[in-house]
Amino acid sequence: MLAADFKGKQDTSRLVNTTKRPVYESHMSTGGDQDDEDFVGLPLSERLSHRVWKARLHGYQELNALFEAGEDEGSISVYWRDPEQFAQYVVDSNVAAQEQAILALQTLLKKTQLPARGVDLKSVISLWVPALVEKGLGSSRATTKSRSMECVLSLCSYDESLTTCVELVLPFLTKKLPKLVASALNCISELIKSYQFVNVDTGVLLPLVTEPLVKLAGHADRNVRAQTMTLIVEIYKVTGKNRVLIQELLLDQLKPIQQNDLKKLFSKADETNDDGKRLLFKWQESEQQVDKDGDTLMDVKSSLPADSMDKRSDEHQVVIDPFDLLPEQTITDKLPVDFHDRINSAKWKDRVEALSEFWDGTLSKVKKLRAKGQDYSEILSIMAHIVQKDANVQAVTIAAQCIQMICAKLRTPGFTKHYVTIVFVPLLERTKEKKPSVIESIRQALRTVCQFYNPLSPTGHNEDLLQELLQFMTHKTPQIKMESTALLTFIINELQTNEVQVLRKYLDDEITPVVLKIVNDTQPTIRTCGFECFANLIRLLGKRDLNLALEKLDNLKKKKIEECLASLPAASQPKIEVTAASVLRPTSSHKSTIPTKRGPSSPLQKNTKASSPSAARSRVLLTSRSLTTSQQTPPPPSAVHTKELEQLHREKQEWIRERSQLLNQVKNLTSFQTELSDENDSLREQLKMTQTNLHEKGLQLRSKELQLTKLQDRVAQLESELRHLQQQKQQRHNHQSPLSTQRHISSSDASAVSTNLGVRSLSSSSFEPKAVKTKHSRTPSESSDDLPRRVDSLQLNTEIVNEESWKRAAEVTSQLKARIERMRAKSKGINNNV
Repeated sequence: MLAADFKGKQDTSRLVNTTKRPVYESHMSTGGDQDDEDFVGLPLSERLSHRVWKARLHGYQELNALFEAGEDEGSISVYWRDPEQFAQYVVDSNVAAQEQAILALQTLLKKTQLPARGVDLKSVISLWVPALVEKGLGSSRATTKSRSMECVLSLCSYDESLTTCVELVLPFLTKKLPKLVASALNCISELIKSYQFVNVDTGVLLPLVTEPLVKLAGHADRNVRAQTMTLIVEIYKVTGKNRVLIQELLLDQLKPIQQNDLKKLFSKADETNDDGKRLLFKWQESEQQVDKDGDTLMDVKSSLPADSMDKRSDEHQVVIDPFDLLPEQTITDKLPVDFHDRINSAKWKDRVEALSEFWDGTLSKVKKLRAKGQDYSEILSIMAHIVQKDANVQAVTIAAQCIQMICAKLRTPGFTKHYVTIVFVPLLERTKEKKPSVIESIRQALRTVCQFYNPLSPTGHNEDLLQELLQFMTHKTPQIKMESTALLTFIINELQTNEVQVLRKYLDDEITPVVLKIVNDTQPTIRTCGFECFANLIRLLGKRDLNLALEKLDNLKKKKIEECLASLPAASQPKIEVTAASVLRPTSSHKSTIPTKRGPSSPLQKNTKASSPSAARSRVLLTSRSLTTSQQTPPPPSAVHTKELEQLHREKQEWIRERSQLLNQVKNLTSFQTELSDENDSLREQLKMTQTNLHEKGLQLRSKELQLTKLQDRVAQLESELRHLQQQKQQRHNHQSPLSTQRHISSSDASAVSTNLGVRSLSSSSFEPKAVKTKHSRTPSESSDDLPRRVDSLQLNTEIVNEESWKRAAEVTSQLKARIERMRAKSKGINNNV
């Protein structure tokens, strides 16, 4: 057994390279090894799983012959339904057996058809492609590598796109073995080159492919670096040689020396024609199996030339927009510190500084703005207000640039119609500026907005923008009039020939009268803008639609318009249209060129003859019957055209009437809204004044309450002193009866004091103390219960309770205190005498 194995290893190369006869026959002819005779008679399934590599090689060769014949479809379909078998075969440990296994798989993919049922194609691709990449593409044998690549490409053709295969190969780019990484890069390059980005979501796949390339471009292994550059160039070719796309995806992240190398490779790719082979998916081949007449085509791939195959494959090629691949970012949460305070500052330096920080630190660093869940109305309103009202031209310039950048980085549908209505009119109003830098920034912002929301677009419903623009074309400021006309010219140039519905709708009644006013303006610069706008209208619509307007101009202005028309790129287009229209009318020259005896051999002349009325009459005999039939001819084309024009004119009048009604309704609603707003403002002012008055009254009431409290406290204090005096007198009366007369006098004095304190101190005009005789003495309980009535009797008001009243009250108090002291001294003297 050992001798046989050793001998077999010596003859391996000769056995494998044999092409005219099977390998196992060549091997058996070399000697009479008993083991070789043993495994030849084994069943195929046992040979395919045999521990001896020669037995497995023999089984792979028999599989290849079986697939070549293609007779036993039942045995072949087993390998489609159970892909794990071939996944084990292609990773055979013996390189010779592995090569035969990959050859058998290649034959299976090319010579046999995929069974209709019971096959999970995703499972087949997910098992076979990684095995081929890891063990086949990484093999040291060139034949094994080439056949493995062909197998991968064949497996990809069964899928709808190359996305699945590329995603299966991408994990090998992170392996440590340089040879395996280089093979995986080569495999992705071949897949992209062969199938391109058909049915591929490039916004998802391209970032996945380009993400590891930044690191691999600086790999230590030379082959890995070379394969990385090859893959980048292939992506550059397939994406339409779009350097902006590659710049956004890769070049900005690479080193300068790597960027220079890639730019050289890009220039070389631009100079050479791409004649690479384009492969078709199975679903593309099925689409080409039937020609235009419904006949089945046989062997389409071999019968069609290479250039037609490329054209058919290019029909499915998707144009990639680099903007779709950029990551979305936000700016609403990244405004500068105190942005709103500084932007509303009265100092122009603060406003310019805030705008500069917003531009340099926030907006310019973002490549694509996120539209979902974000509201840019506030930022755009701030910028529009600055453009419209700010007196500083530097602030206006930066604000206009910010509007343009936000529009360009949002695009449609992110930059909504609501945003357009915020900035469109302020930008038009600010076109009055004459400084070149300012007006250029405003002009670019307006053009960027109109690129995404063309006022003449048939699908945009932007007629309101057209109405605003036409109003500004009749503005009293010459600069605004000129810039608005130039903007209309730019909008007309953006239209295609098949997008003139809105332009024709408003041409006669609104656009042409305004343009004629511009053409007849007194200033030469404005007239020049009008000539350019008129010439562009003729280029797009032709002279027929503008004949009435041209007749209203003098010869000099017509000459100017012709000069502008001649300088335009497509100035000859109207002449072609007029010539084609004139061919439809019968002329005398057509009659003279028609032959009399036999028809011409040229198909073009035959059609001309058939279309000519004189040719038709030459074939008809001049009989009475022919004369009667000739009288029943259809009306000339001019009459039909006139009826169509009349119908279109009536429809146009109806549209104009409906539009005027809608405008009136909008105007009424606007006025009603204004009235409601004014009434709301007046009610708010009244409510504010009422609240202010109420607050003042509350403060006055609080002040009066404090004053009343003080007076009540003072009255209570004086009453307590009076009660104390009365108690002392009562005590003296009990001990000294002879002094009744004096006590009576004291009581009278106390009553006078009480009277002066209670009423006369505040209500009487004289504050001099007088003795009041009364028979009733007020008790403490009575004085306390009668306090509200006595307070009411004071009749306090703002006129009495003032500073003078307080002074008088203080004088009365001092007088009372002096009298009380004299009475005490007098009573003490009487007691001493007694």
